[in-house]
Amino acid sequence: MRCCRRAVGESDERGEVVSALAFAIWEAVPAAIAYTEREEHAARFGACLLGEEML
Repeated sequence: MRCCRRAVGESDERGEVVSALAFAIWEAVPAAIAYTEREEHAARFGACLLGEEML
């Protein structure tokens, strides 16, 4: 899991900090871990798990 332990500077926007925290928490969720593994497996075969409308 990536760590979000950094000092929040004056130039940081609240949304960026909240996004970083949410991403760090999401990475630790079992569903996210499983999705990442599937995504990496699909990428090895040149496939993408996202639909064309998402790209």
